[in-house]
Amino acid sequence: MAGYVRWKDIRAEHVSRAGGEEAVAAGKDRLREAAAAILSMDLEYSADAWQADHQNHPGECA
Repeated sequence: MAGYVRWKDIRAEHVSRAGGEEAVAAGKDRLREAAAAILSMDLEYSADAWQADHQNHPGECA
């Protein structure tokens, strides 16, 4: 395909610029931890909001 570059053809250069495989793995781990923390906060907020709504309006929500 003209105009497209395969990731496997350029990955080594980007990994090297990022500091190597260990740095890339550490970055992935930090990103996963941050995503899990955000998801956890979102779920906690949703549960709190649901509970508050049901306490304020009992019987209105199914």
